[in-house]
Amino acid sequence: MTYLKRASRKIEDKILAETRKVNQQFDIPMDEDLKVYLRLKSDGSIMLSKTGQVGMTVLSDKDILNEITSGKVFSLQDNF
Repeated sequence: MTYLKRASRKIEDKILAETRKVNQQFDIPMDEDLKVYLRLKSDGSIMLSKTGQVGMTVLSDKDILNEITSGKVFSLQDNF
């Protein structure tokens, strides 16, 4: 199971700036309410890939709200 923890403002600002650059480059619209979340293991430690990259995901408030209010159980894929 994967847990989420909101990334610090410093990390979030950097990741979202890069996301904006890529989206602009490919003319992809970007939601204004995006947040960066660290992916955590069940013991609370940060998930790392085999190459040592930190597990993160970018979600909008709308994405999270839709999942929570859907009444369904939701999760992220653990295969990072």
